[in-house]
Amino acid sequence: MYCCRIYIESRLRDRLLFRCWVLMALLSLFPLGFCGAAGGQQKAPPMVITVDARMPWKHRIPVRLKMAASAGPLTLVFPRWLPGMHSMQGSLGNFSRLNITADGTPVEWNRDPFDAYLIHLEVPGGAKSVEATYEYVAARDSSGEVFYGVAAGPDLAVLNPAAFSLAPQGDPRAMTVAFSVSLPRGWSAATMLPVASGSAPAPETITYAPVSLYTLVDSPIMAGSHRKTIPLTIPAGDVPHTLELFADTDEILLRKAATVTPLVTRLVAESGRMFGVRHYRAFRFMLALSTEVGRNGLEHHEGVAYVLQPDDLDGVRRQMPGNGWNTMLIPHEFTHSWNGKFRRPYGEDAHSNTAPQSADLIWVYEGLTEYLGDVLMVRSGFRSFDSWRHDLLRQTAGMRYGAGQQWQSLADAALAAPFTYVQGVGTALRSVNDVYYEGELVWLEADAIIRRESRGTKTLDDFCRLFFGGPNRGPEVIPYTRQDVISALQRTQPYDWNRFIHDRFYAPPKGLPTQGFEAAGWKLTSSDMPETPIQGVLDYRLTFGIYTTTTGRIAVLPGSLAERSGLEDGMTLLGVNGSLFTLARLQEAVRATRTNRAPMELLVSNENRYQTIKIAGLNGEQFPVLIRDPARPDLFSAIVAPTTGP
Repeated sequence: MYCCRIYIESRLRDRLLFRCWVLMALLSLFPLGFCGAAGGQQKAPPMVITVDARMPWKHRIPVRLKMAASAGPLTLVFPRWLPGMHSMQGSLGNFSRLNITADGTPVEWNRDPFDAYLIHLEVPGGAKSVEATYEYVAARDSSGEVFYGVAAGPDLAVLNPAAFSLAPQGDPRAMTVAFSVSLPRGWSAATMLPVASGSAPAPETITYAPVSLYTLVDSPIMAGSHRKTIPLTIPAGDVPHTLELFADTDEILLRKAATVTPLVTRLVAESGRMFGVRHYRAFRFMLALSTEVGRNGLEHHEGVAYVLQPDDLDGVRRQMPGNGWNTMLIPHEFTHSWNGKFRRPYGEDAHSNTAPQSADLIWVYEGLTEYLGDVLMVRSGFRSFDSWRHDLLRQTAGMRYGAGQQWQSLADAALAAPFTYVQGVGTALRSVNDVYYEGELVWLEADAIIRRESRGTKTLDDFCRLFFGGPNRGPEVIPYTRQDVISALQRTQPYDWNRFIHDRFYAPPKGLPTQGFEAAGWKLTSSDMPETPIQGVLDYRLTFGIYTTTTGRIAVLPGSLAERSGLEDGMTLLGVNGSLFTLARLQEAVRATRTNRAPMELLVSNENRYQTIKIAGLNGEQFPVLIRDPARPDLFSAIVAPTTGP
């Protein structure tokens, strides 16, 4: 807890200075970052935001902002750095038809020439209020709208208040907002926002109690015509957890509730054992099962809004190769309630709605969450240990794709993440996915080290209870630094954690990141048979350095035999040994090299040119596999063993 002692000398007489000191003392009693419902010190005039979402599937949402104002300059800002986002993804391009008035009289406004998110205007003398109207025009068929805007189909919608939060420039924790939304007739809504007492102005309009702007932006709304509210069974003494299930049809809703509810119930129990405490008053899992809205989800402090396909969590499908992202989404975003919402890197606090954020420590924010979320995924039954292990293997095998992996540390990739999240194939920098997946393997190694050094008496769960522990005071933010992480690891189990963190995250990479597997009792080797074949894909990165699908378009591993032979990223395979390209023919040709050792001949297109490339020196197919190391104990299996009963 952050607090300060204030010593006021007896000679201090100035009342104004005394009041400032007292105010500083009061503010210091609150941990940095979170200010909940209205009722504390109000730093800005109250605002009222009304949203007309009666036809969200039209992707054009009218918004009205009304606020008290006084004469003089006023700067408004569109949301830019949103909680949970590691890049500037506030969708400025979706705001349109802005009109501003003061007491009903039009006011001229101007966009800042150096910062397009800022809107400047002059409030005329005598004016009592300013009103801004605009439209949020959601991008069609964009899964990104699930976590920053409006994602809607004919029967359900995800509405993020960040899309409707034009507000004065300043500290969002200190601004009070009254928010209301109108929905299609027959729809209902779920959110973490408290509903205001009293009747709504219209049957389809929901009015929420005033909250801080920060709380509003961090509280998505899920609404639809097919909804089922399921209070989850919780351990004795735990806080309430609710599953708000939405779907395209009632039939999907009723059929899938029986699949999803036990999984989320187990997740709540397992997370309680892992962390030992909650940092929220109640939690809502808002899950939409839809074919109309793209898959996605984003963490929030007292709830999460997810969208998945109706069959993603079915028993057989969730174990299938390539379905890992869908099965990890719910545990991953829930884990962020501790790592990312309650404890947050020093550079990602919420003191301003315009200041840039640092991505310095997302190897903790995302890398650790990826690991803990996946462990909870297996412990809770979302996925089997073998399925998760196969996914980790594929991710590891692909981590040296791109020139950045030859020189760029994970910490540097994290710092570059705000500028690489939206980059396509071909960037010279490391993929931001490395921060997640290689970071996950580093935390697997840390868990194994703690178990080994403590002779099985300590695990990374003990680190979690220490680092993310403390009393449950409801939503709050306590920042951390790199040294805070190292100190907590040291208190959990003595070890040279400073060197470990430096070598794994801040030093240039050295080969594939296999140390985590090895420390956990497994080792990476190769075989002529893949562990889990995936339909429609040939992963020949280990064989000769390419990855291709049924379209024939290839990705090429730098420095590989494929690149040395003349293949390049983005080329398209047209023929194999004189025959038209198919995945089966390519596979047959590669397998044949084990016996005939003859060069394989590929016809490829590169933009407007054709060429023939020969690949010599192949010796059949080679695939990465993970096998047990009998010389070491199997810590990997122990890590994912459930800690609670069925």
